[in-house]
Amino acid sequence: MRQSDRDEIFGLQWHDNPLLLASEVVQAASFGHAAISQHKGIPTGIIGCSPIRPGVWTIFAFGTDDWRHSVLELGRYGRNVIREFIKDRNGHRAECASRFDHVEAHRWLRLLGAECDGVLPGYGKDGADYLMFSWSK
Repeated sequence: MRQSDRDEIFGLQWHDNPLLLASEVVQAASFGHAAISQHKGIPTGIIGCSPIRPGVWTIFAFGTDDWRHSVLELGRYGRNVIREFIKDRNGHRAECASRFDHVEAHRWLRLLGAECDGVLPGYGKDGADYLMFSWSK
């Protein structure tokens, strides 16, 4: 996993265990939807969604150091497939918390049509600020 993704994701978890994270992602995707991209037969990234409460979904995406081979494919998948998946389930909001210093993620989220709702001061377990991005009807 890219270090920037690791810092962001584990900053919101009770643990720092990549194997446990993989299990949690599989479980989250079983309630929602996810896709894994590959480059030369090796997984390089994932994007998915999972319900938080009726009408509201969380979006997640992260990758390996070869993320650059996934970013366009996963972006298209998010814009087309995941957006429709949420809409078909009466979703009215999708959101994603992103660590304040993960500028590449912020740029990507905006390209996918997300708007920054604002700063979540001290949101990370280490006290780091996060930004909340969302898509709404």
